[in-house]
Amino acid sequence: MVRRPIKRLRSSRLLRDLDIRLSLRAHLRRRYPKASHTRIIEEFSCIGARADIAVVNGRLLGFEIKSARDSLERLESQVVGYNAVFDRVTLVADKKHIGRLPDYIPDWWGILEARARGDSVAFRLVRESTDNPRRNRKALAKLLWRREAWHVLRIHGLRDGLHGAPATRLWKKLASRLPLEILAREVRQALKVRDDSESARRRTQSDGSFPIESTAAHYQKNLSWLLSLQSPRPQR
Repeated sequence: MVRRPIKRLRSSRLLRDLDIRLSLRAHLRRRYPKASHTRIIEEFSCIGARADIAVVNGRLLGFEIKSARDSLERLESQVVGYNAVFDRVTLVADKKHIGRLPDYIPDWWGILEARARGDSVAFRLVRESTDNPRRNRKALAKLLWRREAWHVLRIHGLRDGLHGAPATRLWKKLASRLPLEILAREVRQALKVRDDSESARRRTQSDGSFPIESTAAHYQKNLSWLLSLQSPRPQR
């Protein structure tokens, strides 16, 4: 009986989400070192979706992983959520998905092909990401926790009449009064300085600003809200 080399077996393995995630995270950390004032966030919750990895620096970048074991069934709803908040988005997909990606993926999304290479994962750039023309101010404002929204309102002189108001009113005021780029900048700054332990806690319980509900119910509700905001013209 002839045994095949271990490396050959490993190079032909099906990539899991974790395989791609670990290699992508290492790649991003090399590309955006801590000295560049960049923060890398995993499982980043946005409206109607959850990005596998987000990079926060002078832009808000989203990365969605689709391994060989994943289907693309949820991608259409994820596109809606990502389009609302990220400056740029990159789909990181196993080679089996490349060449048969659905038409609803925006042409400004970047695409990275992931391939097994020995014990690691290699990435091939299929398409470079470009700037998102469809960010939504209301969706961006909702990325802020209540106290963060209050802080932004205060420094811009917009807090009058809102003391004790619920987060929904604060978000509405921010979205209606701040220009898109200023709001996006404030959101990025808030994300950079957030406490990691509190972020983890908020994944499983409410802080009083949001009702406790199942993850699926929360995302479905917000996805329906986002779909109602869509219009044929980009909102600036």
